[in-house]
Amino acid sequence: ASSSRFCYLALKDGAEAIGGTGDVVFEKECKIKGVGGTAPQLDAYVASENIFVEAKCHEMFDKKTTVMRESYQEYIAGKKEGIGFNVLVDLKVEKGYFNIPYDDFGFTKEFHSFDFKQFLCHLLGIACQRKPAKLVYLYFKPLNDIKQKDIDDVFEKLSAEIRMAFENRYIKEFCAENKIELQAVAEYSDVMV
Repeated sequence: ASSSRFCYLALKDGAEAIGGTGDVVFEKECKIKGVGGTAPQLDAYVASENIFVEAKCHEMFDKKTTVMRESYQEYIAGKKEGIGFNVLVDLKVEKGYFNIPYDDFGFTKEFHSFDFKQFLCHLLGIACQRKPAKLVYLYFKPLNDIKQKDIDDVFEKLSAEIRMAFENRYIKEFCAENKIELQAVAEYSDVMV
């Protein structure tokens, strides 16, 4: 099933499932200043509380992109208009792209389940809004008597990667400077309803 469908089913009656109280709008664009192309698109938004939601259903199994366009370079290695991660790195751009500097971020493991590149883009897009916000990752975790051990193993790895990203010093500093709160939530169900 699609993440958009899951997001709609989880939040169609309001934001209570993610700790909010306001009405939910589905699909929210967050433009990043100076970056062309398609802006980051979040699955839902609660305007009254400035909560952005990214829903995930099966994406933890997809291959992750490890490169970014050159237009993100200043946001990663410095600050552009006061917004950026300020990672101490000299990014090597080739043919308009650079590799995400995982080592320079301080990561000792690769991300296989959590989409770190998308996470960086979402954070930048939210920060460009210039007001306190909350970013919630909403995951669908199926309940299945036969496959539950395998499902739990996948979610244990995903949880470790999310913690690794959320607790990273550059991410924590960025979120503190831009007043962004992070949260990850899993909705357990045997079917997506």
